[in-house]
Amino acid sequence: MDKEPWILGISASHNGSACLLKGDRIVVAIQEERLSRIKRHRIYGAKASKAVAYCLNHAGIEPSDLSLVVLCIQGRKQDHQLHDLRLDPFLNVITNKIPTITIPHHYGHALSVFATSGFAESAVLIIDGTGSPVSDFTAEELNVMNGNKAPDSWETISLYHASGTTIVPPSIMCSTTQTSRIPLSASTRPFTVPPRAMSMTGKLVMLITSPTASTSEPRK
Repeated sequence: MDKEPWILGISASHNGSACLLKGDRIVVAIQEERLSRIKRHRIYGAKASKAVAYCLNHAGIEPSDLSLVVLCIQGRKQDHQLHDLRLDPFLNVITNKIPTITIPHHYGHALSVFATSGFAESAVLIIDGTGSPVSDFTAEELNVMNGNKAPDSWETISLYHASGTTIVPPSIMCSTTQTSRIPLSASTRPFTVPPRAMSMTGKLVMLITSPTASTSEPRK
């Protein structure tokens, strides 16, 4: 009997997507916009998505066949009505007894980039407008964060070291706690993200030249 696990990954972001693995092999992956025909269609962990249904249908399996569901959120994990996988009516993770894991946004970027790179070891640099708030960080990320360390600040630039099946962050830079509203569209609901406190280039230079530097105190 084939004992390799079925693992479903869900990207709950403004480019919503799903990816289904059998063991360490990618079986199928697709973005929500390809099925809904709505550009940059956002999906949520608490709601059924076309991308998830497509992946399971392509593989000929049911939600009950899944061994694990991994959710990566661009936003706040605490927004339970939006991202609580237990509320997804299609997966029914409680009834089907499917284990779930929720990971920070930049960590998800780093995992997917390294896993498909072909490298045995690599540095992974993630430069993003905004990812996850500090409150959603892993313990390893909390230990190395710099810049704005307020609980409601957000990751902007993250550096990871990847080797084998391990990824650890040597440095995470966070920026402003202030937020701005993203306009509503047919495929989005209200949520907040931090505005850019400085250019991405400036943040990158600060991250490389001074791991303890703060975005509010430019390096002289």
